[in-house]
Amino acid sequence: MTMKKKGTSTKKEVKRTVKKKVKKAVKKTVKKTKLKAPAKPKVVKEGPKLRFTVTAAYLSGWNKMFSLYKKHIKETQNLTVPRTHPNRAFHRWFQMQKFFYSHSEIDEIYPKKQEHIKKLQEVGFYFGDGHDLEQKKRDEEWLTLLAMALKKPKEKEKIQVSHRYKFKGKGLGTWLVSIHQATKQQNPKPHKLEVKQRIEQMGFSFLKVSRDPYDTAKRFLDNLMLDPNPVKVAYQNNFNKVIIGKKKILPSELKRAIDMAWKYKFNEQRSWDGPQSPKAKVKEWKSMRYDKALNPSGKWYAGQKVYGKLYYWIYAQHRKQNRLDEYARFFNETEKQELRNEGFQI
Repeated sequence: MTMKKKGTSTKKEVKRTVKKKVKKAVKKTVKKTKLKAPAKPKVVKEGPKLRFTVTAAYLSGWNKMFSLYKKHIKETQNLTVPRTHPNRAFHRWFQMQKFFYSHSEIDEIYPKKQEHIKKLQEVGFYFGDGHDLEQKKRDEEWLTLLAMALKKPKEKEKIQVSHRYKFKGKGLGTWLVSIHQATKQQNPKPHKLEVKQRIEQMGFSFLKVSRDPYDTAKRFLDNLMLDPNPVKVAYQNNFNKVIIGKKKILPSELKRAIDMAWKYKFNEQRSWDGPQSPKAKVKEWKSMRYDKALNPSGKWYAGQKVYGKLYYWIYAQHRKQNRLDEYARFFNETEKQELRNEGFQI
């Protein structure tokens, strides 16, 4: 065996020592110089750039694209080129015409601009918003459909400015609502005003069929005043159906006018209280039935002297079968039998 001398180191020990010294040196270096993440590059905002520019290729190919556009109009009857068109270069050319038309800063490098614009205008090119053009096209289709409905006398009476009204399976009423609302705005579009004017020239009145509370009440008043022989029951039912529920939002002047018309036509004061509920009617009927001073005989079916205005309602229940079924829950068994004995169906 060979003995290890003092002061000498093996190769392995030397390597360990070197490694330790290197690690210490690296740690000290990292502490002194902290590594930072690289800074993100700053985004420099450039000035506005033109979306399109005039190139030699654009100018040389313009006539070819223009011929393609005329063919497109002839085949599709459409002045716009949709974004989904299979020929992307053609759609891009279409967009460029609208862009160059509205950007005068391109004039210096586009000597043929006015010449091209003139050619486009001759075939009806629409330089405005394509959505407006599509809307105008749809309005024309609706106007044609409305004209068809107005030509049929029976259908003409059904037309309403309402989402419920449909003609030939299409929501003609919804379109009429959109036109009516668009023209009531503070600054309506001229095109919408023109469409409304054309509709009225066709013989259709928004006022006559409008479901607006004021229009409905005004229509009721006009009909009552112009009717030479008004049937009170019919006007009473109409009043309860379309007027009474809107009394809180109707102008006081209009309500006074209806009161005066009612007094003039029927010689009685117009009540703005709603019709009695079934429970209230039965309660009034019972109170008269059990009032011995008013109704000594205690009959459910007595004359008008006993029941007053309620008599007409009682008479109607007595004449028609099963009319009292909806009121049955308000009577006990004894009262039901009394009613049967007097000829009521319950």
